[in-house]
Amino acid sequence: MLLCCGGGIGITFFVMSIIKSSDVYTESLARAKANPDVKALLGEPIEAGFFVTGNISTNTTNGVTTGDANFGIPLTGPKGGASLVVIAHKRGGPWEYEVMKVQPALGGLEINLMEPKDEKKFMP
Repeated sequence: MLLCCGGGIGITFFVMSIIKSSDVYTESLARAKANPDVKALLGEPIEAGFFVTGNISTNTTNGVTTGDANFGIPLTGPKGGASLVVIAHKRGGPWEYEVMKVQPALGGLEINLMEPKDEKKFMP
């Protein structure tokens, strides 16, 4: 029984390490940490929580990488907590963000981290 639980925990840590080492994770987290509104909400330093929820999948065919990412990162700072929510797609170039926002843990206005170059790609 213990071996079975240990294996499940090991898989969870492995999946989280893959997400945390991805460029889509690191860019999203960097944007959140640099955003003045997020700094005002959480204070500094802003830290990413250990448990990441969601998934990232990529596939490379003939040298072209495609993929999808949909994940949440818990954020904490001296003033409180929040969640960084990211939905992104990769179609042979850089990741294109559909959603990148910070949701305060205690409610309130979400902070949009999308840049103008991101928003143009997913507008109807």
